[in-house]
Amino acid sequence: MPPPELATREYFVAQANWVQDCLLWKKSLRNGYGHMRWQSKNWYAHRLALVWQSGMDRVDDMVLHACGNRSCVNVFHLRWGNHVENAHDAIAAGSLLRGAAMRTSKLKPEQVEEIWTAYYSQGESLDTISARYPCSRGNCQMIVESRSWSWLTKKLPKPNRIRLATDTRGEKSGNAKLTDTAVRWIRANLDRKTATKSEMLPVAEKYGVSYSAIKFVVERKTWRHIP
Repeated sequence: MPPPELATREYFVAQANWVQDCLLWKKSLRNGYGHMRWQSKNWYAHRLALVWQSGMDRVDDMVLHACGNRSCVNVFHLRWGNHVENAHDAIAAGSLLRGAAMRTSKLKPEQVEEIWTAYYSQGESLDTISARYPCSRGNCQMIVESRSWSWLTKKLPKPNRIRLATDTRGEKSGNAKLTDTAVRWIRANLDRKTATKSEMLPVAEKYGVSYSAIKFVVERKTWRHIP
């Protein structure tokens, strides 16, 4: 597909504003998505941006937003994907119903920091990390590549990513704040089925970790090697 003329690109950019990492379309919105006419055809603005960037229109694929903003046309937040991936992303962003309730669990800054640390300092895989957080593998990849949340991740240290050649789980990790003994105590005193946030917060403060860290220990999403 031929690239657009310079004037067309300039017009396109003029229809959007930067808000943190997102380039948000401000004209001709429908259901939250931007629209623009090009080559005698009406396009979604975000799809058009990715078509221009990739040089092709993958007509059988959808264009997915890593940022969750429908009006965003920042190509670094866009990728080709299918309906299944789109549904997973929408659930993680809280825009689809799961069962009878809507999930609204977007990532928080402290969770983004935990993802960054888990990937670079602890050598965990993206699949392992995404299983613990309300986001897809693609979202995690965007984070560790600083293509989303870059306003936060650019402030974080980025060491050479370690490769797990030996057992560095739990307290053997150089970045672990908890110990095997602490994890056993936490699980002995906080029931995974009944423990409340108000019960977990004092424990988190005691060990100097986040509420999410304690919650994942209790739910056995982390420190799985400890019985």
